[in-house]
Amino acid sequence: MRQLISLANQLGWASIASHGAELSATLEQDLYRVAITGRSRSGKSTLLNALVGRAICPVERIITTAIPIIVGPGETETATVTFEKKARPPLHLDGPITADMLAPYADQRHNANNIKNVDRIDVRLGHQVLDLGVEYVDIPGFDDPNGRIWSATNEVIQQAHTLILMVDVSTYDSGGFAVDKGTREVLEAARERACPVLVVCNKADKLSPPDRVAAAKHLREELERFGLLESIAGPPFFMSARDATEARDRGDTLPNTFAAFEEALWDQLWNNDSIGLRRLHGVFDALRVADEEVTTLVRVRHAKGPERDLLRECVARCRRNEESIRATCIGDTEELRVFAAQAIERVRAEYLLRLNEYIGSLQAVPKIPPVSASVEALQQPLEANCRTVLDQIAPMVRSRHERVEKAVSRSLADLREEVGLSAHARQARDAVEALSGWADGVGLPGSGRGARRMKVAGAGGGTAAAIGFTVGGPPGWLLGLAIGLGVSAIVNYVTDSVDTLEELRNRIERHAGDALASFGRRLGDAISSAGSRVDQRVRERMRPFLDDLDRRLETIREPTADELNLHAEMSRTTADALDLLLHLLGKRHPGA
Repeated sequence: MRQLISLANQLGWASIASHGAELSATLEQDLYRVAITGRSRSGKSTLLNALVGRAICPVERIITTAIPIIVGPGETETATVTFEKKARPPLHLDGPITADMLAPYADQRHNANNIKNVDRIDVRLGHQVLDLGVEYVDIPGFDDPNGRIWSATNEVIQQAHTLILMVDVSTYDSGGFAVDKGTREVLEAARERACPVLVVCNKADKLSPPDRVAAAKHLREELERFGLLESIAGPPFFMSARDATEARDRGDTLPNTFAAFEEALWDQLWNNDSIGLRRLHGVFDALRVADEEVTTLVRVRHAKGPERDLLRECVARCRRNEESIRATCIGDTEELRVFAAQAIERVRAEYLLRLNEYIGSLQAVPKIPPVSASVEALQQPLEANCRTVLDQIAPMVRSRHERVEKAVSRSLADLREEVGLSAHARQARDAVEALSGWADGVGLPGSGRGARRMKVAGAGGGTAAAIGFTVGGPPGWLLGLAIGLGVSAIVNYVTDSVDTLEELRNRIERHAGDALASFGRRLGDAISSAGSRVDQRVRERMRPFLDDLDRRLETIREPTADELNLHAEMSRTTADALDLLLHLLGKRHPGA
């Protein structure tokens, strides 16, 4: 990619340099990081061992993990112990890696308060999930009193793509279970970054079935009380990490509760374009487009007379397509805003019906309840209806974004076809189409709960980049809106008591009106912002290439020897990179 960017800059091809920069950024993305956090002794290390099916992290009856243990993919099984401020050279350990090998550095019993100044331990394993471009991080408990340890823990949390929050529920029956300050701070930090959080209520095997139900209800109420319920992705998972680890060691069927958690984790992972194979396929498709554009720019230099006039008309037609696509974006955005406004009005109408029913139920009550209690009684259905609006709009936004990107890709592909593609460019296009078919058949590893297909963009130029763009768009702002619903926070209780039911109705109706108006404004702004980003994407995707073509068409002359050499070098560069990527994918999946 660096070579491609350098050559494009030498030739003054902004469009190819832009492709290279975008692909380089994609290739340099970090692995998809799943961080496991929670209070000390909550079972974090045991859960990680269950996920990888190996006893990697030390597990004791006392506080164990003193520093982060990062488990990621590797061709050979190794571990590297890195020390703070490079106080001593890194220590390399050869596999097979065991918990006993890491204990002298990761166990409080052997490394109390991190007296050995260990910064982190990196473990590399061959593993079907890790090989997708995933890493797990077992981090110290956020209640650890050591400031250095907490600082390292917080840094890992801030870099996580998905967070697993471990909660020990075994003390519920004795009254020791609570959503404490540390837990709230972790959830609040994740909410601010729109980072999905899966909550694992561990050691649930210590509770009776009625206590599990009661603990789940208590946890939900606590999260609602602090406005953090929307911070978590799905319901909490009540399970025993130790039972899952032992079942996996024996080769037995995994407990249903752990299997459900693992499936939810894979859902978070699988729908993210950061995982390795999908990222590689996206790079392949985008590089194939860059290869076609290099071929086009090289061929245009040789065009003469009528052929050059025809190419000018093709470029003009592509520019008209750009204006048409952008006009469609504007229309789609306005249509979505209207749909959102109408959906919110339906929510308002349904809320007023519920309000009438609620007021009617109070006719025989001797004392009128406080305004706050009445609002709380009606809050949950209001928030549920608002979330339903988000659920309706999310696929509509995504569908429009993908349709626009496909229109851009189709218009540019037609232009490249007019110029004529080399045999290698056609071969690369066929290869991408074949790989798309292969990718559709790849099932989700490890869960054993049915196949899940990779959502890989098909050939068509830039669609993979569009998916990445879209994933970074609608889910982000939708999650932000869902988290930010907070309708109850809008109420400003000057007085919490009223004298008549009619006054109570007016106060509640006014509250709902303010809440829905705020929600509507934020939703409308989010839709407009998403539309603006799509419009910007269209311009960035089409204009540099068309401008490069125009400049080439304006200069009628034979290419110099230096230009021909650079052209040839660029063609070899893109061709070699395409061949390498195809080889890598084919080597990993020989049947492709």
